[in-house]
Amino acid sequence: MFCRRISGAVDALMHAKKWCGHLYNWFDACTHKELGTPYISLVDSGNLLASLYVLLGALKHFSLMEDVQAQIQVLIDQTDLKAFYRPGNRLMAIGYFPKTGKFTENEFDLYMSEARTASFLAVARGEVGVEHWNALSRALIEQDRHIGMLSWTGTAFEYFMPSLWFGARTGSYLHEALSFARERQIADGERGGLWGNSESAYYGFDARGNYQYRAFGAPSLALAAEQANGSVFAPYATFLMSQMAGKTGAILENLKKFQQIGGYGKLGYYDAVDVNARGRYRVVKNHMSHHQGMILGAVCNILRGGLLEDFFFSDPQMRAAKLLLEEKIPFYEKDWRAER
Repeated sequence: MFCRRISGAVDALMHAKKWCGHLYNWFDACTHKELGTPYISLVDSGNLLASLYVLLGALKHFSLMEDVQAQIQVLIDQTDLKAFYRPGNRLMAIGYFPKTGKFTENEFDLYMSEARTASFLAVARGEVGVEHWNALSRALIEQDRHIGMLSWTGTAFEYFMPSLWFGARTGSYLHEALSFARERQIADGERGGLWGNSESAYYGFDARGNYQYRAFGAPSLALAAEQANGSVFAPYATFLMSQMAGKTGAILENLKKFQQIGGYGKLGYYDAVDVNARGRYRVVKNHMSHHQGMILGAVCNILRGGLLEDFFFSDPQMRAAKLLLEEKIPFYEKDWRAER
């Protein structure tokens, strides 16, 4: 079953239309034709590429499906991340519109963003120089003698999704920033209730009755204005944050709370729980394969000691670039003695 499904998925990827090796964001898996407005996302391409490295590492480790390995290698080699790069400001464009031949006007300029995976891959593969990694802004935040980094919307996705591929070494700036972010996610959560903000569906509907989707973040971590559509908590955010050691009690209690209020169904955790202004819990009863996949990936890392990370770093280029993730905590010029 595993080999058949992997083979079918890789075959679909091989035949799907691409731009510079990047898949279009939406395409029909049967006809391989693109759907909707043609668009290519740097974040989604980076996540797919990281997943291919993990899959290739796993197949090699277990000596499985050599023909598929060759196909995966082709997909990896054909993906051109440099196509998004803008040398003028040393940053990556958010996306590309093939129909008009234009990139998005804005770039990913923060270290703490969901594009961190694509940025790491681009540097590790030698497609862009380390100056791109250094150009990503480390927007500093401090509280209770701990420092962290701000993101645009303060979502768990921005901070912790890349942890599926590469963890954070204790003592590094990345580890400190992620620890800080988890603390703020818990603190900013509903008192006595849920915590874990990220992008997800929420209790709002379009004309066809489909749930709407947007980013919900921890206010104290966000550079952007606080989202105004109530408090929305996504179970997958808790799983992503659980990849870091510690806070086991708070994590288990949070997941238990989701279950107690009906946030768990036959197919696992629902996408989110939306808490309105009156404190009423409204369960968003849908499942997104992307979010379910992150849950399963995080559980794999938790139970197997970072197994996905091991497969990712089995690639020599990824392993050689690992030092990028071990950046030291910067010297913070503040006289703590004044607070004593």
